[in-house]
Amino acid sequence: MSLPRCIKYSGERQNGKFEEIEFVALLKEKHPNRAAATSCKTATIWLLFQKIAGRRYTAMIQVKRAYEPASKSDGARFLVERLWPRGIKKEDLQMEDWLKEVAPSTELRKWFQHDPAKWREFRQRYFRELEKHPDAWQPLLVRSRKGRVSLVYSSHDAEHNNAIALKEFLESKMNKGASRKAA
Repeated sequence: MSLPRCIKYSGERQNGKFEEIEFVALLKEKHPNRAAATSCKTATIWLLFQKIAGRRYTAMIQVKRAYEPASKSDGARFLVERLWPRGIKKEDLQMEDWLKEVAPSTELRKWFQHDPAKWREFRQRYFRELEKHPDAWQPLLVRSRKGRVSLVYSSHDAEHNNAIALKEFLESKMNKGASRKAA
């Protein structure tokens, strides 16, 4: 089976400009058994519905705690911590790579100490650090465009950690890239 020959869809945005979206990867995620047989027309209708419903296409980036068991739905797993999670053997943490450089600096991590009151400021400082080192996060962006990616973290706090902030940062970069293609 081969994928549809039409691999791009142009959808009208609210500002009247057009945006190109690669939809083959999207079809594989949403309908893995039908992706090869799906016509361009069907995919176009599906994507139009997503636009009308107010949904914006982003590749699947999810976060997962290192102490949770790996699953097939995780996709490519990347540890995004500067320190190795306590009590876990390297062979037990199924992952594609350990990306230490994408984690917050030691100084920022120690300043934050997972204090929810510092969350907003932490995110701003962390985003500034990430902007200075695009070579650290761009491989994640490239990989997330090919399929599902799990950012693995070790923090006890599931709402205020670097993986959550990194996911937000990467998704904003993906949306900016889509906006630039439209212009």
